[in-house]
Amino acid sequence: MNQKFKILFLSFFISILFSSNSYSLISPCDVFEEKVKNSNLEGLKLEYSKVTQPQIKVAKKILTTENWKWKRDKDKNLIIGKIFDSYLITDEGLEIGDKIIKINGKKTSDLTDEELDVLLTDYNDFCCLVTDESPGYVKPLSFIIEKSKSKKQFAITVERIDLYENYSAVVDVKLNNILEVSEKNNIFKVDLAIETTWYIKYLFPLLGETLQSSDGKQFWCGFSIEEWEDLGLGTVAIEMLNGIDEDSTLIEDRYEIQSYKEDKVLAVKHTRSGSFSFANKYHLDAYPFDRQQLSIKIGNRWETVEHLNLYFDFYSVEALEYFVKNNDMVEWTIENAEIKFYHDSHDLTPGVEIVLNIERDYQYYLSKVIFPIILILMICWSVFWIHPREIESRLTITIVCLLSLIAYNFVIDEDLPKLGYLTIIDYVILLSYVFATLPNFLTIWSFQLVISGDQVKWVKIDKLSRTLGPVLFLFLVLAIIMSQVIGNQNAAALFGALRNI
Repeated sequence: MNQKFKILFLSFFISILFSSNSYSLISPCDVFEEKVKNSNLEGLKLEYSKVTQPQIKVAKKILTTENWKWKRDKDKNLIIGKIFDSYLITDEGLEIGDKIIKINGKKTSDLTDEELDVLLTDYNDFCCLVTDESPGYVKPLSFIIEKSKSKKQFAITVERIDLYENYSAVVDVKLNNILEVSEKNNIFKVDLAIETTWYIKYLFPLLGETLQSSDGKQFWCGFSIEEWEDLGLGTVAIEMLNGIDEDSTLIEDRYEIQSYKEDKVLAVKHTRSGSFSFANKYHLDAYPFDRQQLSIKIGNRWETVEHLNLYFDFYSVEALEYFVKNNDMVEWTIENAEIKFYHDSHDLTPGVEIVLNIERDYQYYLSKVIFPIILILMICWSVFWIHPREIESRLTITIVCLLSLIAYNFVIDEDLPKLGYLTIIDYVILLSYVFATLPNFLTIWSFQLVISGDQVKWVKIDKLSRTLGPVLFLFLVLAIIMSQVIGNQNAAALFGALRNI
């Protein structure tokens, strides 16, 4: 009996020990999930607040997390970086990137950064929460603005305005690789990751302590998109504004949430990563000596510039600079890249835009297209070293050369869309057709002169054709290239001086 009692007591003790251990092994994330499901919350709502923002935000160039300078164009004018007033977009037609020529009657190109600090810091400050103690009033400023497209200038008085239902979210973008640039389909494909983070205070008293361990350790709780939706929690809906053909099997959506005890807020982070396709407009008139601009637009279609303050930080700038320095694209070279704010002029969608300036590696086209065409033309015009009586040999060579040029045209057309205009390579090929055809007519003419006994004429024609034909072709090719790149902003850096004429 005594032995049975000991066994029973030991079994009871072990069961209590294991049950207590299993309870202690429940993670804070599981506790958080249980609390959300058992609460009466209608969802993790976005926390709107009343803030004061500048109608026009002057662009800054971020250098480090705490270091920046005023961003200027090549004429040292300031640039509009963001607009918080929809009236200025719809009625005044202001765009991000327009120039600020004067502030309070002073030319911005003549003002030092220190002078601009005094003029703009209070007005341009990131965000001020409006309270009774801090109304956020700043004296209005007088701007003279120049439109980037029309060069039209007009005066406007700007101030800080109160936005009554506003919230902020930071977007961090990391480009991993450019997978494809397809001019034929007007798209490009990118492997990237987008992290959108926003902060919520009002839920901290209910859920914040849940994500804090006894030793002060903080937890990032991760959820799949299905788990997040099952919890009934809200989100800042970020999407690719110019994205197309998203393959869900290649894209991962994940949510994470963390508690910050010091600030008494919950941080929510949504990560989208994978392979995305973007629509893009290509300017191919300078092909193959062209440079293109790839644009990635990320934003929220369900909010306006006044309700959602979507911004990026230094980490996105740093990640983009690293990508430019270390990325190795096939056929292309990345000249530079920029991340900036974006808005849609029609539905006032707030967003962030990444612009990549890339230049085609034209060495391939010089060595494997243009040089062989020139070589074929040299062979074609070499027939004038053959006596005109050998008309069959002459015509055989010129016809074979013409057919070779036609084959080259088909090869090049496979990589380009059906354009309504001619590119540089199109002009070169069409010119080569003409110069491959001319020797046929000159050969027949020389043969007729030989038959008629006019030796002086056919000798003169052959002698001139040996040098004049190839030289004239090379001159016209160079003239075509120069005429297409002068004043063309889509021309390669090789013609940098000419494209600015």
